[in-house]
Amino acid sequence: VNHGSLSKRILSWFGNTPEGMVESAMEFIHVFRAEDFHQIVVSIKSSDSKQMIYTNRLLVKRMYEEEMMYPIHLGVTEAGSDEDGRIKSSVGISTLLAEGIGDTIRVSLTEEPEEEIPVAKIISEFFIKGMKTPDFITNKHLARDPYHYKKRLSLPSDKIGGHHLPVVICKNRGDSLGKSNLASLGYNLLDNNTLEIASVAPDFIFLGDSNSVEINDRALRIICNLKAWKEHHIYKTHFYPMFEASEYDLSTEACDGLHFIKVKASELVENFFKKIENELYGVIILELPDEMAIKRSYEFFKILYEQNNLLPVILYKKYHSKNKDELMIKAAAEMGAMLIDGFGDGIWIDEENEDISVHDIKEIAFGVLQAAGVRISRTEYISCPSCGRTLFNIQNSLKRIKEATRDMKGLKIAVMGCIVNGPGEMADADYGYVGAGPGKITLYKGQNPVKKNIPEENAVEELVSLIESESGTE
Repeated sequence: VNHGSLSKRILSWFGNTPEGMVESAMEFIHVFRAEDFHQIVVSIKSSDSKQMIYTNRLLVKRMYEEEMMYPIHLGVTEAGSDEDGRIKSSVGISTLLAEGIGDTIRVSLTEEPEEEIPVAKIISEFFIKGMKTPDFITNKHLARDPYHYKKRLSLPSDKIGGHHLPVVICKNRGDSLGKSNLASLGYNLLDNNTLEIASVAPDFIFLGDSNSVEINDRALRIICNLKAWKEHHIYKTHFYPMFEASEYDLSTEACDGLHFIKVKASELVENFFKKIENELYGVIILELPDEMAIKRSYEFFKILYEQNNLLPVILYKKYHSKNKDELMIKAAAEMGAMLIDGFGDGIWIDEENEDISVHDIKEIAFGVLQAAGVRISRTEYISCPSCGRTLFNIQNSLKRIKEATRDMKGLKIAVMGCIVNGPGEMADADYGYVGAGPGKITLYKGQNPVKKNIPEENAVEELVSLIESESGTE
């Protein structure tokens, strides 16, 4: 069952929802069972990681209630290419594998088919299959709704938590924060000595024990360890202290404004929750453990829920990755799973391997937030993998479309190989670029074709023109 291809009857009853997708699948399963046929694998897919997760959870619940045990195939369909496709696939597939859901997987990338295999292997090897029956079916006392998105309620501290978008923290490498370090994080120093800040620049930079800042601009928001913070008396308006849980003391001067308290989900300091009962400005940095990171983090949030503690929480983990792809997939798997369920007022991805650049770490962080649907900072692309029906160079077309539309933040653009599956599978895209025949493209606005049979060589320019005319920027 595909998110964008439900029957009109199902749509009239349920709309284009997880409930509708599951109802569609169950109808077919009941037909097979009525004929005593049981060699079934169920695959429910969406190009939206969040929808794909909620739908598969709901499917498992329905099968459990009806005492069915059919295997499930997982995939985020038309995930796209490059980092975005890998992150989106990992968020969707890994969240479910961690819960014990999924028997086969497919990573769908608009790249050469063999490029999908290494990504799928990293995902499948990262998670050992979990419980026979997922927690959300047997445990009725969860601090979350596993079938619908609802952000955990938190009180804002400065611009973290509450109604604010999740923040990104990145660690500075080196002993000093200078021009080149800032450039890699998306802060460019202009000739007039002011900072130009990119839309994907981290909200906070962590200096650790360093107290060397070559560019002291108040647009920078700096976190440092408590000792270093005490040495920054002049700059305290944009320098913020971080306590280790063991050294945290609410009575200190450092707690009079925004401050951070770092605690390990697997090794809670004695009386920690008691100590933070009267906090007003604190933000928790929750360090995810190497083992059972998602499970341990859920347990932490459950305690906060039971104690009605509304402090904002930022998800943190230091990874030990062989390469960028491994970091991307693991961070998306763990932090994406938490964000999908409404947990986390920000993320901080740290990495031991210095061959993976700070720029790459920053891009991965924003990619995870985008894939989880909680902070949109770039254009989103839905695109098919290559197949026999695709009668144009979809990889080249996607690359050209990305180059021409990368600054159209918030738009969802579908690049689909054929007229057979394209219009249905691009689901909720704002615009569609769909193969209509050999070398011919039809452009869509939503689900409606607006320009038909355009020669492929002109189609990208026509797409950009269509978007600009609709947005009034032509």
